[in-house]
Amino acid sequence: FDVSLRAPSDLKVAASGTTTETTTSRDGLTEYRIVTGPMRDFSLSVSPEFELLEGREGDINVHIWSLPGDADADRAGLDMTQESLRIFNEQFGNYPYRELDVVEAPLSGAAGIEYPGLYYTGSEEWNASDSFFEIVAVHETAHQWWYSLVGNDQVGEPWLDESLAQYSVQVYFRERYGDQAGSDVQKNYQNVLTQYLENNNPQEAIDLPVVAYHEREYVIWVYYAGPLFYSQLEEKYGAQAVSEYLQAYFSTYRYQIVHTEDVRALLVESLGDGAGVFFDQWIENKQ
Repeated sequence: FDVSLRAPSDLKVAASGTTTETTTSRDGLTEYRIVTGPMRDFSLSVSPEFELLEGREGDINVHIWSLPGDADADRAGLDMTQESLRIFNEQFGNYPYRELDVVEAPLSGAAGIEYPGLYYTGSEEWNASDSFFEIVAVHETAHQWWYSLVGNDQVGEPWLDESLAQYSVQVYFRERYGDQAGSDVQKNYQNVLTQYLENNNPQEAIDLPVVAYHEREYVIWVYYAGPLFYSQLEEKYGAQAVSEYLQAYFSTYRYQIVHTEDVRALLVESLGDGAGVFFDQWIENKQ
């Protein structure tokens, strides 16, 4: 994208990509030129109230755009995003862009929303003392790998990006806080899924389109059972083998669109036929 924007000069601009030029005219308008590397979408958010906190992770500029009033949360958001970038660069492959923007926004119906080079976190979650804030920040940062760089049909095959982003939360907690913290995330996913099944709810396939699920089913199978698939692969083949598989997945499909059959094929290539059988059982509910 190569975007030219004219906006009132009292507005502050957060956008995918990098602002390379700003020019203020006498009529009270500022002209921006915003450019990106290869990205699937472009997101733009403007507000006269934005406060900007800046940091870096390696060569990546991290910008926190927040509403006034909670400097602790702003610093926490910066720290969690920087650590997510560090860990996912090591575990999956390098984030290729110069910048990542994080925007606090009054979201409705979602705790966070991802776009390439930018993600939104809801104001209700923007709280340094709320542990869910960290989960949202990590999950949305993970979408920079799973959805932004490795693309998929988010409506037709939502598990491809959402389940991996949820599994990435487990990876983050393990790598940042230790094995027990990662195990606790996995246990939470398992407890939610177990309780759901114990209430006589049917088992569903994980790779269905959004419209195939009722609302609660969608959350259970895509956000809890989906990441457990990768956790179970760790138990069968080891965390290092799963990390190497995801690095191969990332490098093979970066800037492309993947489908469920691509995941299965690369799993078999990386981990053997047994992984394909396990995939059929866990993801496609074939017994």
